[in-house]
Amino acid sequence: MPERKRRARFSLPRLNLSFLQRKSPEGKPRSWIDSRLRQQIILVVVLLLLALVFASLNQRISQNIRLTTQRDQLSTQVMQLTATVQALETRKAYLTSETAVEEFARDRRMIREGDVLVVPLTPVGKPTPTPLGFPTPQPPPQNWEVWWALFFGD
Repeated sequence: MPERKRRARFSLPRLNLSFLQRKSPEGKPRSWIDSRLRQQIILVVVLLLLALVFASLNQRISQNIRLTTQRDQLSTQVMQLTATVQALETRKAYLTSETAVEEFARDRRMIREGDVLVVPLTPVGKPTPTPLGFPTPQPPPQNWEVWWALFFGD
């Protein structure tokens, strides 16, 4: 088996990143992020956090308004249903009373003990109504009669 040729190993040139480091007055290297940039980053992070807090607050306020509206609607429904229940209980109390039972029986022509049933009889056949004597209106006078009466009298 023939041996493979070895490839030459190439190395990448090293990047000089020393321009990113600054020297402090004491000569020690310090990070390329200086204090002003650090303050700006902190400010941006704080502003993002405030934006999230205000978005959450806005969501909670809108949810509170929606829930308050629903509560008011349900309160109105409860009041209406309470009034309906009261009306039905009043109606039930009346319908189970003696007065309502007697009224129901009288409407259906039922009698109690001791009552005498009287049934009015209608005459056989249809009676002809007598016409009332209303005076018949006279027709309005014609135009020539009006002019005649105007010029020559009646």
